[in-house]
Amino acid sequence: MSSSVSIIFHPGFYNFLELIKFFCSQEQTFVFHLKMSDKRFLSGINLALKKELWEDKKEKASRYDLDKRVKELKEEHEWLKVPPSQSLQQVNKDLEQAFRNFFNGAGYPRFKKKGIHDSFRIPQGI
Repeated sequence: MSSSVSIIFHPGFYNFLELIKFFCSQEQTFVFHLKMSDKRFLSGINLALKKELWEDKKEKASRYDLDKRVKELKEEHEWLKVPPSQSLQQVNKDLEQAFRNFFNGAGYPRFKKKGIHDSFRIPQGI
């Protein structure tokens, strides 16, 4: 039995997005959902860390601090070793952009919920 997955491609050089619908097997769909849950997990952990650091010590954690932390999290959670490191680093870039937007007048970054705008990116097109 196959299910469909919509994937948006952004071919780097051009400023347009292309939506392509794939018909994937159950196993492939499961892998996509795992990658999205990895993103949600890392985003939630890092958002909580940034919030805690600011409230307790008035310190900021940069994207690079969070990237170093990914290595530690991979040792704690074996399943984080499966996705490419670039996609996990992209989560930290997205979180940094969310905070930039917040300081420019947007709302405070929120914890991600399952099933709402689920996505992941692999920057180098691996």
